Amino acid sequence: MRKKIMLILLMSLLVIVFNSFMVGASNKIGSETVEVRVNIPVVQKLEIIDSLFVDSIEEFFEYKEDGESVVIENAGSVRVKSNSNWTLELNNMTAASNYDVLVRVNGSSDWKNVSNGTGYFSGKNGSQLLKFDLKIIAKSVADFQNTLKRVEIGYTLACN
Repeated sequence: MRKKIMLILLMSLLVIVFNSFMVGASNKIGSETVEVRVNIPVVQKLEIIDSLFVDSIEEFFEYKEDGESVVIENAGSVRVKSNSNWTLELNNMTAASNYDVLVRVNGSSDWKNVSNGTGYFSGKNGSQLLKFDLKIIAKSVADFQNTLKRVEIGYTLACN
């Protein structure tokens, strides 16, 4: 009988010890959801390194005929720094009817006509150096005496 009581006491003691060390899985320790929303403002910088400007285009057409063109490589360059995607607009500030002005990014074959409109170039966030080529097409070489003889490009940078 003593053995039976001792065995019951030992079993009870073991059950109590094991229950005190076990963590119940049914108890919820804690669960919270935290949502963080951060709005980062767009920061853009346009640095004009070499302006797209030709003071006198008549010298390029001294020995050219109507419809011929002149390509000026590396005519200007800008650096765009932005933390978002961007669009750069190029506008011819001196519109003339006797020639067309086209612009492209150096190395590209896609010419944008900015004679009486806007040429659009786009890029991704980061820092990008853009070098531009100019193409000037003379509609009438004889009209150069009486008209504006320069090319000046204006820039507008916008985020997408």
